[in-house]
Amino acid sequence: MKKFVLGILIAAVMIPFGLAAQQGEMGYIHGDWEISGSRLYQNNVKTSIAKAYLAYPQEGMVEYNFNVRLEKGLWEDGHAGVGIHLFVDRPSRGFSWGEGHSYLLWLNYDQSPASNAIPKGLSAQVYRSEANHRMVLLQSFDLSAVEKVVMNFPPDTLLPVRITADGRTGLVRVYDPLDASLSYPVRLGNTRPLKGSYVTLRTNSGGFSFGY
Repeated sequence: MKKFVLGILIAAVMIPFGLAAQQGEMGYIHGDWEISGSRLYQNNVKTSIAKAYLAYPQEGMVEYNFNVRLEKGLWEDGHAGVGIHLFVDRPSRGFSWGEGHSYLLWLNYDQSPASNAIPKGLSAQVYRSEANHRMVLLQSFDLSAVEKVVMNFPPDTLLPVRITADGRTGLVRVYDPLDASLSYPVRLGNTRPLKGSYVTLRTNSGGFSFGY
């Protein structure tokens, strides 16, 4: 099993950006990204799409481990989102809601969602990106039952993220951040084995930091 930890991304973004971009290994798309200490920060709370991508081959069983913290933005407009694109074939180099061919696992808080498919308050979505400007919503989950618990976390809480994905079967397991023995299965619905060359972190209308 391949294992992706955010420490790999932190190390990569410390490379001078010009060199890294030239090698095509990593980059930022919109947002205000910076390294501080051992964490990667996205500080722009106004941008609806901010991405940081890293070259990372994925095939077969892959595990993703990192933590995320909301820094600012939720209380200003009642909306914030954060997620990760898995099995990205080629990341976008410009503003786009899709990310090549990939799958987005998304955690969303929205007091006034624009779509009836998105529950009000805390929710999670799984999207299939078919092109840089074409995304398909596969599943949506209402997380209102855990919203009060999450909202009572101290402001400096680091939310652990552990995800396993089987590119052969499309079975993804998202592990409970409060009880590591629990996991929630998600089916991507792919009809052929998935491969990816990149992983992309993504934020919407909020300042977040990432670490491990």
